[in-house]
This record gives sequence, structure tokens and C-alpha cells, in this order.
Amino acid sequence: KQGRFFPDSAGVEEAAQAVSGHDFSQFFHSYVAGVEPLPYDRGFATVGLKLERRKVTVPDAGFRVSTPVHGQPGPPVVAAVDPGSEAERAGLLPGDIIREVNGKPLSGPLAPLLARMKAGNTIELKVRGRRGERKVSFKLEGREEDDFALVDMDHVTPAQRARRAAWLS
Repeated sequence: KQGRFFPDSAGVEEAAQAVSGHDFSQFFHSYVAGVEPLPYDRGFATVGLKLERRKVTVPDAGFRVSTPVHGQPGPPVVAAVDPGSEAERAGLLPGDIIREVNGKPLSGPLAPLLARMKAGNTIELKVRGRRGERKVSFKLEGREEDDFALVDMDHVTPAQRARRAAWLS
């Protein structure tokens, strides 16, 4: 209703209980006000799925860039360089403006280009900054991240498949 708001999580809990007719106090105590992890597997099992977690290595350039303000065009500017990184050892500095990547003018965001590369690939940047225009070349490092995927359980029942179809529709 317009002008009426729920008082934080207590109001949401009250509304959930009023609408469903069930007591959600333990859920809110454990997962909203508490720090217990959500029981994803129990919920996904009802539709024949399980959450699979694995470690993947993603490329890490060892520096961060600032993005143009409010979508204005412009090349990325190095905002920070990770101490001890290959980028730092190669001489990349905060404030450097990235003009080219691997011999090609940069015509869009840097992140998608980096995401297509692999740890161990060499990247060559043409930059302009307080040390003038120069090329900086170094190997991309890698960092581990968690990757999650929903996959079928080993033996999915027809009832689970029906619930999944209803859930996804």
C-alpha cells in the first residue's frame, strides 16, 4: 500500500507469515538476523538440482582502472597497481592512461578483453602518463575464484521434474 513500509526484517517476517500462514521465525533468526548459510541444497533438491561449487583460476592483471564518469567515452586510467604484481614490476603506474592493448587501439572497456585472456598470457599495454608514452609488457597472473553451477542430481524423479517445470515457468 502506498505510503506504508515494512519495518525492516521484522515487518517482512510478519508479512511472510501472514500471507503463508506459516511460522518463519526460525528461518529469519538463522538466515536473516543470523549468519548461518542458506540451505540451498535442501531447496534445490525439491526440483532435482544441486548446487555445485568449484575453484577456477581467472586472469588477474594486477591493476585496477577507473571507468569514465556517467558513460562518457574515454580511455581507462590506471587507478591502482597491486603491490608486488607483474604489472608493478613492469612499471605500470597509477594515472597511466591505457591507449592500446596488444597492439590494438582500445575502443571499449578493458574488462571484457582481460576476461578472454588466461593466466600466464602476456599482455602489452601502450600507456601515456607521467613517464611519457611507453609500452608495458607483463604476464597476467591468476587468482582463484569460486564458480557455482546448478546441475541435475544423480536420480531426478518425475515429481522433481514436474516441480522444476512449474518453478521455471
